[in-house]
Amino acid sequence: MIEVMSTTITPQSQVPRGADRRQRSDNVTVDRRTQERRTESAPKAKESAPSDTTNISTEAQMLSEQPQNQSAPLAARGQLQTTLNNLLQTSDVTTSGVGASAGAIAGAVAGAALGGAAANHAPVKAQGNPAANPAPPDTTRSDDWNQRQAKYQERAKEMKSVVNTKNDTLRNLKITQDYSKLSNEMREMLGSDSGANWPTFATWASRQAGETIRQEDLGTTAKVGKNVVDTASQLPFVGPLLAPVKAGSDLYDASSDQVAKGNRKVYKEIAPQFARFIETFKGDKAPDAEKLKKFQEGFKSGDASAGGQEGLKKAFDNYYKAMFEKDPDKKKELMFLANGQIGGHEQTRLQPEIEGALPYGTRGLATDWMMKLGLPDGRGGVKPVSLGDDVPAFNNRRAPKELVNLENPDAAGMVKRWDRSPNSLQGSGAKDWTNMRDRMNYILDLFRSRHDDPALFQDPFTPKQTKDIIANRIPNLAA
Repeated sequence: MIEVMSTTITPQSQVPRGADRRQRSDNVTVDRRTQERRTESAPKAKESAPSDTTNISTEAQMLSEQPQNQSAPLAARGQLQTTLNNLLQTSDVTTSGVGASAGAIAGAVAGAALGGAAANHAPVKAQGNPAANPAPPDTTRSDDWNQRQAKYQERAKEMKSVVNTKNDTLRNLKITQDYSKLSNEMREMLGSDSGANWPTFATWASRQAGETIRQEDLGTTAKVGKNVVDTASQLPFVGPLLAPVKAGSDLYDASSDQVAKGNRKVYKEIAPQFARFIETFKGDKAPDAEKLKKFQEGFKSGDASAGGQEGLKKAFDNYYKAMFEKDPDKKKELMFLANGQIGGHEQTRLQPEIEGALPYGTRGLATDWMMKLGLPDGRGGVKPVSLGDDVPAFNNRRAPKELVNLENPDAAGMVKRWDRSPNSLQGSGAKDWTNMRDRMNYILDLFRSRHDDPALFQDPFTPKQTKDIIANRIPNLAA
């Protein structure tokens, strides 16, 4: 603690050499704890203490009147006087309690400089008004945010080029490959114990969509027959005879177009949000409420049926919670909930395309006999399952142990809303794929039962096929 005993300096020319040092400082003393001044030479006199402005002004005046102290550098003396004069111009100096503190600091600086100390003391700041001396803004957080968003913008450009790919087949292959990339990035970010995420399942749904787009799900024989009918129907005399068959062939073409349209539509809206989530939060070690709030501002308000993205926003909130959740049961429930919320948003968006792909009168039959999903077998192959059949059990159980009894109220509520048989896979098969409840019933059972299937992270294409896709070439998919 530094104490200043005098605020009135007696000129050195009036003080005899060797005189008692107290003679210079027996006029006024300052009690730093109470900020009171008293006159020691006349203890009984009750005089008003001079204002802080007067005290500092006196110091400045007396300093200028003193003979030059040869031991103190001239630069130090000049800086001292400037400091004292600046204090006189600071409005807070005259504030009760503040001026005494500022005067004490000024006196300390003066004493140090007159004693020969270096004149490099930091400028004195007013202590009573933070607004007068605001702290410099912390740009670390904003810089981090801007850098991360710049990386996202680079990724968004890549995704836009995928969306703008003209060829339906090549675009679908790129979408499928990018879903696989997002799936692995999410698992790396959220932890290997997080299980499957929405892009994990989207990878295989998109791969299956590609078969419909290419009409490979017709089978080789049917596809050859369709080509014959399409060609023969152009002949003037044969066309009318083949009209009913040609109508069936046109139905396949319409389905192919609608599936390609839906595949592009979902990827365009949802995939960039996953990329934004990854670039914004990857590497974070602890939750950051301010950062999450800024991320949430990137979603449109409103329900999916009206063009809003509230479902997506809730889903990514749950992915964010899962990122820092340590309890394995709670973590997987949050993941399952987020997957289902995005599934609900996706299926709402796809309703027009699904109805267009399956015209009325063909929906039940098409769901039972035509609609399939290829699931990875863990050995590089794919095993097709019918969407009209019940979801096959994985490892002889309906769900991983963490998802058998749902304690998360939102996850339990989601299952109650959509799942006709929440504690069993029986009855999970779809009867009419154009029915939203039918689709969500199947999808939630699929998400829940296969949540920790490691085969889902299998590459959807061979290394050679992947290389061709990256090079904008349609690979040999039969290899």
